[in-house]
Amino acid sequence: DPLHGDPLAPVPLLDSNELRHLRAQGFTIGSHTYSHCWLPASSARGHSEPGLSASQARREVLLSREVLSTLIGEPVRWFAYPYLGADSRGYELVREAGYRGACGGPNRKHERYYLNRIDATAYPLPKLRLRCNGLFHIARQLYRETRYATVD
Repeated sequence: DPLHGDPLAPVPLLDSNELRHLRAQGFTIGSHTYSHCWLPASSARGHSEPGLSASQARREVLLSREVLSTLIGEPVRWFAYPYLGADSRGYELVREAGYRGACGGPNRKHERYYLNRIDATAYPLPKLRLRCNGLFHIARQLYRETRYATVD
């Protein structure tokens, strides 16, 4: 069960009707690469295989957007990096593909192509509300910049 401890357990995916229904209810639908692969140029943590080539990574980003846009009948404008894995090449590929921005994880600077992503299943509702507050992200970023600043 992925929601209760096993992060590698299969997660049920939405079918095309469910996606269209969510979109009709006002949800934003974003893409996530075509085959849910590790996108950075370097290998995934704990794996010795090299990362995708630039052309493979580009294909994953573009094909994901194209297929999902066709499925929901409108452009897909947002992206989320699989496994929270992103690097400068990924940022550039996502930008070049025409996305408005991308969600990453919680541990990097919050910026247009690495928006902090919050796992809603990981927090009780009061803590989730706090973490969704923009002031929380600003305060956390200022704290990190102060704590981890390099001293010359």
